[in-house]
Amino acid sequence: MRYPLLDGFRGYFLVMMTVHHLSFELFFPLQLLDYTRFSTFGAAQGFVFLSGVVVAMVYGRKLIKGSEAGMRAALWQRIRLIYRYHAGLIAVILLFSLGVVHFGGQSQLALSNSQALLLNAVLSLTLLSGPTFIDILPMYLVFMAFTPAILVALHRGDGLLVAMISVALWLFAQTGLYGLFLDWLNAAIGLTQTGSFRIGMYFDRFAWQLVYVCGLIAGMIWAEGRLDLSRLHDPRMAKVVPVLLVLFVLFLLAKLGTEIPALPEAFRAALETNLSHSHIALLRFANFAMMVLLAVWLIEVGPSHPNRLIRAAARGLRGLMTWRPFVLLGQHSLLVYSFHVVMVYAVTCLLPVRSWSILSQQMMSLTCAAALLLPVYATGLWQRRKA
Repeated sequence: MRYPLLDGFRGYFLVMMTVHHLSFELFFPLQLLDYTRFSTFGAAQGFVFLSGVVVAMVYGRKLIKGSEAGMRAALWQRIRLIYRYHAGLIAVILLFSLGVVHFGGQSQLALSNSQALLLNAVLSLTLLSGPTFIDILPMYLVFMAFTPAILVALHRGDGLLVAMISVALWLFAQTGLYGLFLDWLNAAIGLTQTGSFRIGMYFDRFAWQLVYVCGLIAGMIWAEGRLDLSRLHDPRMAKVVPVLLVLFVLFLLAKLGTEIPALPEAFRAALETNLSHSHIALLRFANFAMMVLLAVWLIEVGPSHPNRLIRAAARGLRGLMTWRPFVLLGQHSLLVYSFHVVMVYAVTCLLPVRSWSILSQQMMSLTCAAALLLPVYATGLWQRRKA
């Protein structure tokens, strides 16, 4: 069973990831679609959270209506498919980078990938490292490996235990000890002297698992039929929403504070630490939770709210996230994510986009976003011909 709204959100996050990875500066009116200008809630966070929700809904139902063995078998089949995509992406990226360097390309990205090629491939295929722009897939594979045990625990009623372990791992990530260990390990085995690849990736998996597990918990509650959104219609929630809006403004000010040179350096450093993307630091996670709650409230309560502006915002959000192109992208998220990585490498390594005019960069952003639909339609065409 598909949920167009969830697919639409995932498709939207894929588009935002593509635009951000291209590193173009968006200008009006395109910047209105980029909510990350007003929040620290990143597209990757939303994508990982919703992936957890969808995984729990799909495979949680197999556990509820079928058996644990059937759920585990289906999940491991999915993991094998994702790993094949991951291995294919690694091969394409490394060979492409090698080709760019061989034919005289001046891309620093390609140059770094082509150094110590065999070592880079081994670290990437063992999920210990990976090229730029590919962090989500190896992290997702690790999370998926633990998903069967988590789903069984949630279905057994041990949700509190699962949440406590997840929070404990997240707190461990905030200490920075894992990063220090990786620095020591890379130095001890000589990886600091070998190309740009090291054990460890930009996204700290001990931190990011909290986002995924939150999605699993929400998805499992939904799969078990225990999700009760009627509480959001409680008049007392009307007092909570203004608080969320105030928090939204405060998080926006914190984000802007990291970009104001006039502020004391120590203050800006403290903000940056608490807004860390790689470690999902406290303020970033709080912003994530606030945005999720606000979006769910707007979708559930907004259409019938007495305030005309809130009704309009709810219609706009639902209309945007159920827009057919976004839904299609979300329904084919694995294929589209893989295609976006290849496309970003091609554009970044082969085109001198940094020297282009603002208008040209905007047109390239739109072109690349629209191009995400190519593998979707190509797959549909191939399947129809095969049938």
